[in-house]
Amino acid sequence: MTLWGAFRNRSIGLGLVMAGLAAWSLAPAGIIELGKKGQTSKGSLTRLIVEGCRYEIAHVNGQTADQILGQMIACLNTDPNGCLTTPGAPCDDQDFQAAPFQDTGDPNRNAMSVELERASREASDLRVYDNDREFSGAGVDHPNTGRGVSKVVFVEEASEICGTVLDPNDVCGNVVVKVFPANGGPSTDVTVDSSAATDVDDFNDMLFTELQTTFGAKNNSNVSRADGVITVRLQGQPARLVRYERADPDVDLAVGLDFTPFGQVPALTEWGMLILVLGLAAMAVVVLLRRRHARAA
Repeated sequence: MTLWGAFRNRSIGLGLVMAGLAAWSLAPAGIIELGKKGQTSKGSLTRLIVEGCRYEIAHVNGQTADQILGQMIACLNTDPNGCLTTPGAPCDDQDFQAAPFQDTGDPNRNAMSVELERASREASDLRVYDNDREFSGAGVDHPNTGRGVSKVVFVEEASEICGTVLDPNDVCGNVVVKVFPANGGPSTDVTVDSSAATDVDDFNDMLFTELQTTFGAKNNSNVSRADGVITVRLQGQPARLVRYERADPDVDLAVGLDFTPFGQVPALTEWGMLILVLGLAAMAVVVLLRRRHARAA
């Protein structure tokens, strides 16, 4: 085999491998965070909202957060209707692929990945809710900063705060909503002290006001409120991760992201990856055609 022939063969193989890897990288998964290692449940529930469909897992007293995520993974992979609380189309016809996920940035956090199996892409609307008083919080993340970005952050309002539900003597504390930018910079934090609220409605009003002040006044983002959900439409730097942390064990929130690049105009990095895939595929076709032409001659 000539040097050129060897080069062509290797180019074909390399091109196909790189194209496959590039195509695979276009389908990462959304990440759900729940509590931290070693935290155990006092009995409650965790809810995932994927593409508007709600899935719930009831907690058993003494379960760890990673055990609860394991239940959710098994349910999504094998029997989604077993934990689905919004039956009917299209929710009863969704196919998901869920798996454990190790957060290398914070190994103390429990996490799982969720991907739409049929479409080979992550869910475009992914939210997590937890009201277990022993878990420190929850979040929605996307580890690939090139594609895992969102222009929309969701915060579902609380239905309970300290002293209103289980134990009137519970100590109130801060609830912090953290929004991390896609460029890897520090988070923008919104803090609400539940001890300053007279009731849960007052707490939600305070949360909305703080989100408006932080995102609306400072970077002209649109912050709206409807049907118990606060929506932040970001201007400028998109988000990669939204997380809430709480010192008040009674406050329950849900947070989530809408990965807007899907179904809309691709981001710059998406165009670059698409061009790479097409270019490598074209290279392979050209080399194959040249080889076939050489053999015919």
